[in-house]
Amino acid sequence: MSQVHPRARTTPRTRAEIKASPATVTALAERYNITVSTARKWKLREDPQDRSHRPHKLSTTLTPAQEVLAVELRRTLLLPLDDLLAVVREFINAAVSRSGLDRCLRRHGVLLQQKARIDLTPAGFMTIDAKTVLCEINISGARLLGAERDNLLGLALANLLTARGADTLQTLMANARDGLTPHTGELQLPPHHGATPADRPGDA
Repeated sequence: MSQVHPRARTTPRTRAEIKASPATVTALAERYNITVSTARKWKLREDPQDRSHRPHKLSTTLTPAQEVLAVELRRTLLLPLDDLLAVVREFINAAVSRSGLDRCLRRHGVLLQQKARIDLTPAGFMTIDAKTVLCEINISGARLLGAERDNLLGLALANLLTARGADTLQTLMANARDGLTPHTGELQLPPHHGATPADRPGDA
């Protein structure tokens, strides 16, 4: 049984009438209260049924070998999707799309477990916003900063570093905003570090 799109202005019957009618598309548009382009579409279309709006094939630009590399990078480096996308485009396949890479990771089952893997990895992991405020941090990262994870979220990372470390962080952030080639830098912590309420953005 055929189905008509709920927002369709025509039915298979009226589409068949449009197809068979000798009238002009302008006259047909007025007769059926539709646009001229819609009348023209059904005048030229052989089949009066709605076509599926889903793609017949989900295309991907990654070859099977490239997918293996991308998945292995995700599993070993625990990179967030956007960071992994940048690496894949730079070194594996410059044409890969974000959605295509996301589908690849989902097919290989390396998305759902990502948060747990990041929490348990021995390497410190954190994400910050444009003002260096900590949005995410794993257990190892909190240990490096000398405080409980829940006490760190919402603090500005720059305020937890030495003056030199804060300058380095700002330089790294500026390079990222300007699209410059990524590089590493040493983010130094003070001898007795730890997050306190005074570190919170906006606090006196």
